[in-house]
Amino acid sequence: MYPSSMHHIESSEGKRGQTKHLPPIIVIIFFSLTQTSNEGNQCVQTTILEPDDDLELMERIKKDRKKRIEKQTVLNSTKDREYLQDVIYKLSKVGQAIENNDLPSAGSVLGQTPDADWLKMANEALSKLSSSPEEMSEVDAFNSSLTSLYTSVTKNDIEASKSAFVDSASAFEKWTTLTGLVGQLKGL
Repeated sequence: MYPSSMHHIESSEGKRGQTKHLPPIIVIIFFSLTQTSNEGNQCVQTTILEPDDDLELMERIKKDRKKRIEKQTVLNSTKDREYLQDVIYKLSKVGQAIENNDLPSAGSVLGQTPDADWLKMANEALSKLSSSPEEMSEVDAFNSSLTSLYTSVTKNDIEASKSAFVDSASAFEKWTTLTGLVGQLKGL
């Protein structure tokens, strides 16, 4: 960002700090502009990374990029995209049925059991695209709430069905956000 290796660093109080000579090749500096509350002056906060930290950061960036590319490749698979779109479609139809207090229709969209074929295929796609513990946690939350949804629809319990539906939809939506797929699937 700077042409020379000499950087003036301003403290959050607005006073000029000491001039430091930083080797630009070894050190990465992240800048973020913040507003001070008393005068509205802008100040620069810096984080200086040591060479070992720099290498670790670059490795994490490379791994994250590789995961995003893998996810995109898997999502580009027609089958996986269809399975995830089917989840969105079914949740939409189930939500409409529950909103109309029509649990028999919701049950017919879901299928007879929580191990229906559409859900097995969806879980296969969800597993392929989940690479972090957080993402897997949302898949588990989705499956758990969907099981509750099946149970409450079968028992004809409208309030429990509404709650389980909201939990299922929320977990799926959070999963799509965590995986970065929220903009790539239609109907969210």
